[in-house]
Amino acid sequence: MGEVIYSAKPLWAVLVSMVAAFLILLTGDKARNLREGWTILAALIKFGLVFSLIEPVLAGKTIEYTLINLLPGVALQFRVDALGLLFGVVAATLW
Repeated sequence: MGEVIYSAKPLWAVLVSMVAAFLILLTGDKARNLREGWTILAALIKFGLVFSLIEPVLAGKTIEYTLINLLPGVALQFRVDALGLLFGVVAATLW
């Protein structure tokens, strides 16, 4: 396993979708253009976050963010390796 980089970018990539879903729900049917604007803005932000992870992962590094340590050796953690990044890139381009 290569070098580990500690970064909150994986967490932000997940939170962008959650925040966008909440904003879209709040907007509802009142303003269709605003609702579509939230979707496009979230997609662009997620796209940028995911694509900013490509260079270090291609260099053989792993990106990690530990949200909380539940018990010794048990943590809620986001980890991006090559396969995870492939999934993230596909998901970001489809959204």
